[in-house]
Amino acid sequence: QTLCETPGRRCIGVIPAPDLDDPLKFRDFYNGAYHPTVVGGTTPTASATVPYPPLVEINSSQMATIMPWVQNFDPTNNVSQFEPPEGEILRLVASTPKPWFPVAGYRRGQVVSELLRFSASKEDRDLIQGLVGSSVQICNPITRRSGRGLFLLGQQTAYRTPGSVLGRLSVRWTLNLIMNLISTTSLEFLFEINDPILWREATARLNAILQPIV
Repeated sequence: QTLCETPGRRCIGVIPAPDLDDPLKFRDFYNGAYHPTVVGGTTPTASATVPYPPLVEINSSQMATIMPWVQNFDPTNNVSQFEPPEGEILRLVASTPKPWFPVAGYRRGQVVSELLRFSASKEDRDLIQGLVGSSVQICNPITRRSGRGLFLLGQQTAYRTPGSVLGRLSVRWTLNLIMNLISTTSLEFLFEINDPILWREATARLNAILQPIV
């Protein structure tokens, strides 16, 4: 998270989670509430079989989550095994034609793994993503649809402000693209005379770059 939020870096990170067996455990993990304990005052410390769970909730528009673990075939060892699913969301991002297209759903969110550790029910998904009471939950679940396969049904960032557009991965990705375009294009105007001619040229150049996105 620190690397992704470094000024000028403008990237999105996917937060790994351990191989948990219940969607609510994933929610607690990302909320910093996975078996924490308070020792010698008010500072929480980790107390779990999972090493190094976060002790505070993840809250960043530059981060995203995905769960549960998926089973893939390992051709090197000739065996199918469960592994973290971060590669799936990165593959979906890479195959999405434009940053402003959601990377989830039945059209662009198909996951090619063999099996899921579990498939979260609709009731569980209502508790692990979106606005739940007054809190924003940030789990992006891969689920199984009978006869169709596996799909990512969530494209939230880990941003906790209710109603913010930065809570959507496609919005954060688009904004990162825009900022990169503006930053790169603006370099050629350094050390030029700061007059109306320069501003007209800069405005025309940036409008031409941004118009396709608009």
